[in-house]
Amino acid sequence: MTDLKLPSAMAELRPALGEIVTRARSRHLILQPCSLPNTGLQITVDNREERVVERPPSAGTVLSAFDGQTIYERAVSGFDEGEVQRAAP
Repeated sequence: MTDLKLPSAMAELRPALGEIVTRARSRHLILQPCSLPNTGLQITVDNREERVVERPPSAGTVLSAFDGQTIYERAVSGFDEGEVQRAAP
């Protein structure tokens, strides 16, 4: 297996994601979990002024499910396995 060099919280959640996806499949849902850190800059420019604001770092898990007609998404702040399990369809 490739070493992805994930932050420890993400790496701890990763093994549980397989079970979460399998459970969704048993309900005829396609589930795509995504765990990611988020950082960046917000740049606002108008005709007189330019502002650059650094967004505070955040991280979380997004669960996207498709039932054949509609895409549903739920976001969990962080990587707690229990919270992700409860958020999964």
